[in-house]
Amino acid sequence: YAHIKITATELSTNEIMQLLPTATPNALYFVQSSMQRLQQEMPLLREQYSCHLLASDPLKISMDKSNPQSSKTSISLKKLATLPLAFKSPSFDVMPSLVQILLDSGIPLNLKYCSNSDASLIKYIRQNMAVTLFTKSNSTSVNMESFITIPIKERIYVTLCFLVPK
Repeated sequence: YAHIKITATELSTNEIMQLLPTATPNALYFVQSSMQRLQQEMPLLREQYSCHLLASDPLKISMDKSNPQSSKTSISLKKLATLPLAFKSPSFDVMPSLVQILLDSGIPLNLKYCSNSDASLIKYIRQNMAVTLFTKSNSTSVNMESFITIPIKERIYVTLCFLVPK
């Protein structure tokens, strides 16, 4: 396979779904989406692509062990909407996929801090200024061992699919 050139492009789920009807790729796509969104889009995907589900992972939040919410066994979406949320991104204009999944579902979020570095993201969380979103399959390079990870009660799943053009 020495003569195969691979070009990777990262797009939001919305951008990918807009491209799929007109794109004539000779490559493979990875799509990250909520399970609900994936089910809505499946008719279009099945027309043009073979979709192979690679992973389905529940969305969780991570916080410092000293956070008052850390004793909970789960956090509801209603409660999550009130918690200050920190995420890693170059700017507030570029939402990471985990945040976008909740926004696509119409879930209001208290987007408080945007960090372009792991160090400042960790600082927000350690000082109980914010919590962050987390999945096992989409963990950041942030060392999550010093934090508590709590599932979201409503069990929103993040899916990772391998799309192969038919």
